[in-house]
Parts: sequence; C-alpha cells; structure tokens
Amino acid sequence: MSEDRFETSNFFVEKRILGVLGGQDVDDRVFKFWAQSSDILVAADAGADLALRHGVTPHAIIGDLDSVSADALASGADIYKFEDESKTDCDKLLVWVGGQGHRTITLIGVEGDRLDHVLSTLSSCARSPLRIQLVLRDGVGLILKPGEHKLTGVPGQRISILPIGVAGSFSAEGVRWPVHEADFSLDRSLSVSNEFSSPQATLRFVSGALLAVIESPNREPLDILNA
Repeated sequence: MSEDRFETSNFFVEKRILGVLGGQDVDDRVFKFWAQSSDILVAADAGADLALRHGVTPHAIIGDLDSVSADALASGADIYKFEDESKTDCDKLLVWVGGQGHRTITLIGVEGDRLDHVLSTLSSCARSPLRIQLVLRDGVGLILKPGEHKLTGVPGQRISILPIGVAGSFSAEGVRWPVHEADFSLDRSLSVSNEFSSPQATLRFVSGALLAVIESPNREPLDILNA
C-alpha cells in the first residue's frame, strides 16, 4: 500500500500553484492570502475575472476562453486555448499544470451557485494524478487517492469524509466515530461532521477517491497541503 502524507521531498521544493476557478463565493481576505502565498497563479477561463476582481493578475489563463472577459485576456497573462469540448476548464487547467511538471495544486473559486460545476470539479480532481487542495468557505478539502493518509488537526475539530465514487476497503481512525467499510460509497454510508479525537487522523483505502473536508476555526485560511 502506498503512503501519501502530503509532505514535500527534502530534495525537491514544490512551487506553490494556485488555480482559480469561476466560483464567485470567495472572501477578498482569503483570496489575497492564497494569492500572496503562491508562486504561480493560473486561472481557468472565467477564473481570470475572479482574480482581477480581487486585484490579482494571473500568470496564465487556460481553457476554451468562452466565458472570460476581453479585459482579462488583455491583462498580460499568458493565454493557452484548448478547444476540447469533452473536457471542462478545470480538466484543462489540471492537465496543463501537470504538463508543466508540477505535482500539487490548490484550487480556489470552487464554490458558487452552480452545483453541477462543483460536482464536475470534484470529478476532475478525482481523475487527476495531481495532489489537490480545495479552498472552501469554512476550511479546506483534500482530494485523496488510494493509500494511507495522516491528517493533522485539533481534537474536536470537524472533519467530513466523502467518497467520490466507491472507496474500497476504507478505514478512518483517530476520529470520534471510526469508520470501517469494505465499500465506502455515497449510497451506503458517509462520515459527515465527524471530529478529530486525537491530533492525527489516519485514513486508509485501496481504490477510488475521497474528499476530506477539514473545518477551519473562525474561517481562517488553512493550508494542509503545504504545511
């Protein structure tokens, strides 16, 4: 079984990549925290306009460019147009970032008023080989792939664990309500509003993908991927 602790190698320092999607529900203070702590900011189509509204110009704009404004296209960002209609703009952004040799990314602008877009983003993330963190209103989401994952928190801090598809042979320990499921799926059982019972929770599974949502006290920015 592989193990992924979201640790950075001592011999290879990852650049911090912030990917901006088009979801509008992003606090200005939170956006600027993530923008200022990133090395490279890339936007998926209309995500470029979200970045500009927060006073930040993306380094690159990626997508089919059907929903980005002319002002954003003229902002000085590098433009990468991909016409494939079978892929979402999030798909295209993740593929482009991976093609540049990066292995991790934080996505912001995930939430908004389009549930279909939120669900398609989760699907894109589950298919991507990248390690992905999602900036959410009340914390962060981690897209987890098969293996063992040790997540840190404070006893009593909320954590929700949701399968994307079916997670095989899933277990969660170090949480208030431990989980042991042969097939952890949306139509069987969930682990919503669970809590850390110790400073470290251990999640294990052998197939599929999971979304782990960790609540941030007082909505302060919470960076698990680059901790």
